[in-house]
Amino acid sequence: MNKGGMFHAGFSQFRFMFVDGPKAAIASKEVDELLKDEFDVVVMGTLSYPLYFVPYLMQKPFILLTAVSYMPLQTSTVGNPTIPSLHPLPLLPVTPEMGFFTRVKNVIAHIVMLSLGKMVFAPFCDRLVAEKFGDGVIPPALEIEKNASLVLLSSNPAVHYHQPLLPNTIQVGGMHCMKPKPLPKGLTDFLGDSEFVFFSLGSVVKPQDMSPEQKAAILAALGSLPYKVLLKWDTTDRTGLPANILPSKWLPQQDILGSSKCRLFISHGGFASVLESLCHGVPLVTMPGSGDQQFNAVNAVSLGVAELLSWDELTAESLRSAMAAALSAERLAAARHRQRLMAEQPVPPRDLAVHWVEHVMRHGGAPHLRSVGAELNFFQYYSLDVLAFLLAVLLLALKLLIAMLKCCCRCVCVRRTRRVPAETKPKAKRAKRD
Repeated sequence: MNKGGMFHAGFSQFRFMFVDGPKAAIASKEVDELLKDEFDVVVMGTLSYPLYFVPYLMQKPFILLTAVSYMPLQTSTVGNPTIPSLHPLPLLPVTPEMGFFTRVKNVIAHIVMLSLGKMVFAPFCDRLVAEKFGDGVIPPALEIEKNASLVLLSSNPAVHYHQPLLPNTIQVGGMHCMKPKPLPKGLTDFLGDSEFVFFSLGSVVKPQDMSPEQKAAILAALGSLPYKVLLKWDTTDRTGLPANILPSKWLPQQDILGSSKCRLFISHGGFASVLESLCHGVPLVTMPGSGDQQFNAVNAVSLGVAELLSWDELTAESLRSAMAAALSAERLAAARHRQRLMAEQPVPPRDLAVHWVEHVMRHGGAPHLRSVGAELNFFQYYSLDVLAFLLAVLLLALKLLIAMLKCCCRCVCVRRTRRVPAETKPKAKRAKRD
């Protein structure tokens, strides 16, 4: 993908998430119809500030569901600590083993994201809600958010970085993974009994955003494989394509990844795509674009299950090399290892999510899991006010100590100046007598 195409894809996604999406959601007739129905609990997605009025008007408990493995905007709301020294922000392509300057970047990124979320996006959504219901009818989104019963965090300790979490934050990463169904007849007719490679860049990275050279490089590299290729593309026309490639505008991703014949997944590094690939034990070549894709790709590489290829380095030869490395026995073993770790958890993520949602429904919320940390401000939570007080006391004590030392020094100096004339006077008299 060229830089212009990458910028366009990222900007379009950003504008939809933070401008057009909220406006459309608040104006939606479907939302108005939902308010007339009865529900026991409301599950809200990441950054659902424009829709927090729904559980408020329904007077029902609500649960926050994150779309990524680490979302301090949501986890801090229910009292979880935000520790930039341990947790890379999903927008940065780094691992938890951060050097000093990487930690500096991560701290700055946290400050920027939290500030934009709480000081820009939330007030923007409040204005949109006020236009719909009137001023003062609905409390600010950040006030409503404090009443969240739980956070369902899309992380999984088998494949994601570890975090200190409170009991009201449940890790359910992988709950959307499903057992594969048989592939459609059109795919099985093409594949037969052959092993194959799956190529899909999701819904954000589109072939029309690629340069002609990049398209040619991808098709040339895929055409040189000794495997058949299922290609999610912008056309179903096979004219001019290598014989081993079957293009399609849509493909059943989990059913394909769950096939025992799938050898490799070439992906844009989307969060769900990487997680699904590990659920089914398939190694990856990641070609990340915008958003959290770089972060997901780096995480997959750190697990030993993927190769990373940037768009700036994309050529037919570089893609061939990345695919050859990802098809190695080492990458396959690492992917299968992560698959086993996820499968051997005491409670499957989906069952865990169902249990806690039903728990909130039965008890009308989960106030018994609420931490007092959710009521503290930033300075109180991290004891910065206490540290400031102790520092002030220490500085005052040091100032008093220095003042006492100066006073003692002055007293000693005065005594010496008084003692010197008294000792020299008798000597002068003796000299006269002599």
